[in-house]
Amino acid sequence: MTELENIFNFFSERRIKFLKIRVIERESGIPNRTLDNFLKQHQYRSLTSEQIDKLIPILVEFGYKPIDKQLN
Repeated sequence: MTELENIFNFFSERRIKFLKIRVIERESGIPNRTLDNFLKQHQYRSLTSEQIDKLIPILVEFGYKPIDKQLN
């Protein structure tokens, strides 16, 4: 599983309902609608590695486990 697939899978229907995607985008410093479009269009390539690096610390605060930490 790639980090993009892992991020996509993290956003279950319940998490999408309770977490504000726009706030996550703002807090991580990625452009508006980037994460939103990624989740709605299922485009694993729509997030750059730089954007992923910015997202991970924010998502970890809500229980996200990055791929490299899952293997340990």
